[in-house]
Amino acid sequence: MRRFGKAQPALGFALYLGELTRAFHTVSEYDADALLIYGDAPPVVTARVVGLLMNDGMSVRAEREMPAGLRGRRTYLLSGDGAMEVTCND
Repeated sequence: MRRFGKAQPALGFALYLGELTRAFHTVSEYDADALLIYGDAPPVVTARVVGLLMNDGMSVRAEREMPAGLRGRRTYLLSGDGAMEVTCND
């Protein structure tokens, strides 16, 4: 502080870590890259498809039925036999 012409022996400041999230938060148009509606598909089939989508670098949200207000870049409808229909939302 002496270099700046002030007689104070110290300087203090506060950093609110909770406020840092606002600086780095990006708003996305979508909640997930892939919204997988699995219906009555067996869990092992659903897990396999989720893994394949994630291996392609996508964020995945799997739901039994279409939730209100959830936005996916692409919606995948999975049937009980493992066949998949893709609906492009973008």
